[in-house]
Amino acid sequence: MSRENDTGFLAAVWHGAGDVRIERRPRRPLRSGEVRLAVSYCGICGSDLHEYANGPHAIPVENPHRLSGETAPLVIGHEFTGTVTEAAAGVEIAMGTRVAVEPEYRCGRCEACRRGEYNPCVDMGFAGLMARAECPKRPSSLPTCCIPCPMP
Repeated sequence: MSRENDTGFLAAVWHGAGDVRIERRPRRPLRSGEVRLAVSYCGICGSDLHEYANGPHAIPVENPHRLSGETAPLVIGHEFTGTVTEAAAGVEIAMGTRVAVEPEYRCGRCEACRRGEYNPCVDMGFAGLMARAECPKRPSSLPTCCIPCPMP
């Protein structure tokens, strides 16, 4: 059975501690500044393991994340690489570019962000932890925090 088709893609979806399900998810239109990737690799991070074992820790459940506006259930997986297959307006990454993804969201307005230190952003979050990653084996939609990877 194919993992992808016109009706969507298969993804690991976190519903709660000990409850990750493989589900078919719809492919949503790209928003301004986003790219779609054909994901070639998605790793499992210690954060993912903690969320599965005894979460939620970072995954928003009752209150939406302040930047992503999302709550569980969420597609998980935030350490991934892929190839750009589609780009929205304003994106300067060429189709076919292989990329590594910096999945962290940041506000760009707090004191830390203004200093260029986005990791302590007061509203920081991660695609695949605090917002949907949409990454398993179907093109992914995410903000364009992609770092081009040279061909081997």
